[in-house]
Amino acid sequence: MLKKENEKRELKFARFKSPFIVREITNDENEALQKSATKRVKNPKTGQLEPQVDQNLYVDLLLAKSVVQPDLQDAELQEAYGTMGDEAGTLRAMLKVSELNQITKTVTDFAGVTESVDSDVKAVKKLIQAGQGAEFQYYHYTMNEFGWLPSDWLNLSVREKALVIAGIDIRIKEEKKQQKEAERKARAKGRRH
Repeated sequence: MLKKENEKRELKFARFKSPFIVREITNDENEALQKSATKRVKNPKTGQLEPQVDQNLYVDLLLAKSVVQPDLQDAELQEAYGTMGDEAGTLRAMLKVSELNQITKTVTDFAGVTESVDSDVKAVKKLIQAGQGAEFQYYHYTMNEFGWLPSDWLNLSVREKALVIAGIDIRIKEEKKQQKEAERKARAKGRRH
């Protein structure tokens, strides 16, 4: 079995003598970063605590983990920039916006996130709005109602997805029934006055 070598790239900025070296992270590292950036937040509708990824924290952790050089964990470097214990803060303090954007673009290129995301988003929106791609609609529902990530949906087996879909269908049917009943009561109350 071949072990995949993670890619590295050097980014040179005129203001620094040494290049910044950015590496591709592994899937296991990415999952650990997502878990570290996930907090349990109370859903106001259900009162349940649900996982929610803090996207800003996730991006900070991802950038800090991806930069190999300079060593963002170095205490002297952090002290020089006044960012003790904050690797991502050190990176932000060191770089101009344009330089940080170059590092961010490199990290997203490693992850396969490119300009095609926009066209994928448009295509998925069309499917959902046209009433096609039923699985997308159910995923969209779980994302909005329960704070699920794409990986939460994709990691379900076919039987688990069927269970979730059936539960959603029952819930929506019950909510529609309750809404019609409330509208009927409101009309009836309006006729009495």
